[in-house]
Amino acid sequence: MVSLVNLTKQKTPIIAWKKIAEKILGKQFDLSVVLTGEKKIAAIKKKYLPRKQELRRPNILSFLMEENVGEIFLCPAYLRREAPFFKRNFNRHLKKIYLHGILHLKGFSHQQEKEAVKMAKEEKKWEKIL
Repeated sequence: MVSLVNLTKQKTPIIAWKKIAEKILGKQFDLSVVLTGEKKIAAIKKKYLPRKQELRRPNILSFLMEENVGEIFLCPAYLRREAPFFKRNFNRHLKKIYLHGILHLKGFSHQQEKEAVKMAKEEKKWEKIL
């Protein structure tokens, strides 16, 4: 099950939230997707990931709560500004970052170079499928 909560004043972007999640995580996975603002996502990061401080605010946070339960926070305002740097439109960039967050829930990481290579290959595989 996929639930989407939009805490922003922006219109909810139209992407295949459920289809993408179910294809990668399976239908038994319970995923909550929260669209939120920059201050809120920064506060969540500070509270739950205090050792992973970076200079920039996060565009996404993924949390695996239980084996088949997770939550993804996305910041549309940040993603909208960030998209041109990757030569993508907003919806394409949002979809790519959402996919990235889902892969974190599957256990992929990019903390070390070897892990990053595996994650990048997995992202490319799913981009072609979806």
